[in-house]
Amino acid sequence: MYVVLLLFAVLGVFGVRTADSAEEPEWSCGTDAVSHWLSEATIEKSCPLLKGAINQCCMNHDQCYDDQRGRTFCDDAFCNCLVDAAKPSEECSEEDAPTFCLLVREFGEAAYEASGSNRTTETPLKMILLTTTALPRKVAVQKTAIPKRAIGAEEAPWIGAVFERMDE
Repeated sequence: MYVVLLLFAVLGVFGVRTADSAEEPEWSCGTDAVSHWLSEATIEKSCPLLKGAINQCCMNHDQCYDDQRGRTFCDDAFCNCLVDAAKPSEECSEEDAPTFCLLVREFGEAAYEASGSNRTTETPLKMILLTTTALPRKVAVQKTAIPKRAIGAEEAPWIGAVFERMDE
């Protein structure tokens, strides 16, 4: 009996130490120090046991952006990954995953474009041939007069002084 208890105690201690000493991957959710910190703090508060799975969604999303697989494709895959990863936690699946998804869809364009700028791309030969063999035609462009003011000083007296200086 004592041997069994001692065995469980030893396994429990080593199990805790093994779990504590195992290094988790660097947090990948967010685009800068502030968003990294906020997203990690949010997940640690709401669903700490799902942190690894959610971080994996972010790592996959970053890789998808790096591979330039299409922003919509990457964002859809990310949102689906979050839905699956957050299922075990009601709070995480109802609040955090939808918020992360919304943020990526609304503000991910700059990150997607920045990921693409680190890659070298080749221009297809067909495109080069089309652009170098077709000579531009001279086409008369009809110029229209640009109105000086769209709004008169009478309608917006607070900007009247600005327009008067421009007229001089």
